[in-house]
Amino acid sequence: KPDAANSALFAPAVIALLDLKNKDEAALIKAMHSKTRYNLKRAQQSDLKIDLGVGKKAQDDFERLLKTTAMRAGFKTHAAAHYRRVLAAFGERATIVTASHHGVALAAVLIVFFGPRATYVHGGSSRDQSFLMAPYLTQWSAIKEAQRRGCIFYDFGGATTDPQGAWAGLTRFKIRFGATLIENKGVYEWVLRPRRLKLFQQLKKLRAVLKL
Repeated sequence: KPDAANSALFAPAVIALLDLKNKDEAALIKAMHSKTRYNLKRAQQSDLKIDLGVGKKAQDDFERLLKTTAMRAGFKTHAAAHYRRVLAAFGERATIVTASHHGVALAAVLIVFFGPRATYVHGGSSRDQSFLMAPYLTQWSAIKEAQRRGCIFYDFGGATTDPQGAWAGLTRFKIRFGATLIENKGVYEWVLRPRRLKLFQQLKKLRAVLKL
């Protein structure tokens, strides 16, 4: 019989969750940090173009921006095929939100809609023309799409309670949209191949020691 193991290796212990229940756009904007409201207004007043879809260009732009962000921030990503499988598996319940300026994608996020929750899976942005604040407009557009689909929560994904941690800056970005930090309880994986999981855990520890 397979073992049920806590999947802390695969899911964050803390998430940033935005409650959308009974809130219109004005209420959501009012709940934002003043800096986020300011940056969002700047983005809205620019000539950024927002597109929602999972076509080839959207996927290519998302993967390029994610790689750019990963290299800049020093984290690892999955292979491009992983994200394409996610989009294929969720079908119409997933989309990519892209902000472009004169045809050049500057920020993109992959969102999955399931039940009452929209989840920000991954995203990336370019530092080119950062004054346009494209990441703010992509997240805001994703939040509005979540509301349009009837979701009552927008899950910004992993966060940290450590103000000095590696995710501190990213966490500030998320909670300033009005999100609350929540302990991610009850997330488990049903382990079908315990030996492979054990090997994965050992390799992860080794990578941390060697700082690969």
